[in-house]
Amino acid sequence: MVFPDSKFAKAERLAVKELKLAGHAGLELGGEKQFLAVRARFFLAPRQRPDLAGLIQAAGDILETAGVITNDFWIRSWDGSGWTRELWEEPRTEIRIAAASPRIFRFRNEERSASNGFDGHSSGAR
Repeated sequence: MVFPDSKFAKAERLAVKELKLAGHAGLELGGEKQFLAVRARFFLAPRQRPDLAGLIQAAGDILETAGVITNDFWIRSWDGSGWTRELWEEPRTEIRIAAASPRIFRFRNEERSASNGFDGHSSGAR
């Protein structure tokens, strides 16, 4: 989803505020010795016409702006990320961040499975 600058800026300010209130801002995850695996689940209202790549880019930028991660460069995987209109009555984004190996694109402590999506389908190539 590509936001006009003012609309994205407003959404970014709100998201950063929410991350601070939740105590997640300033964590500064990621670095040369700390690669990250992120899974973002976007619960969208029916009227929204999302572009998953844009949603992921915006999520990475917001996590960086809030100081949750040091730089979205350290994200090695967005495996399992996707959007749905399920539960659209409560539009939101849920994000999970875990340590990742530079060679392994799975969350640690998770069984290898054919699907990491939340709708029962794989979200992309492995």
